[in-house]
Amino acid sequence: MTTSLNKTYNKQVDVWAYGTWKPTGDQTRWYAWAKCVKMVSGSKTKCDQYTIVFNHKLPHSNYKALACHETGHTVGLGHESGKNSSFTSAARSCLRASPDHNYYSNHDKSHINGRY
Repeated sequence: MTTSLNKTYNKQVDVWAYGTWKPTGDQTRWYAWAKCVKMVSGSKTKCDQYTIVFNHKLPHSNYKALACHETGHTVGLGHESGKNSSFTSAARSCLRASPDHNYYSNHDKSHINGRY
């Protein structure tokens, strides 16, 4: 996975991350979001390139956990992956709806390895 943290769009990378001070609609209530910007050629379901946008107007207490969470979406993980993970166990996942952990669980890693 190639990444870029830059203010200008780079169509050569898989994930482009940047921040905004001007979120719109529902995004005004989100800390960050991942969005597909380019589908795999000929596919209607597989994404080739994503953006991750961090909402600067809504501070988050753990940006590592937030980055882990949004990057998880770019490799196909959904919120369900972290939904039942415990706050206290080693199985805890940054894919929880309110990410508080900086790592993927073994369950998450299995899904990632199965896809790639």
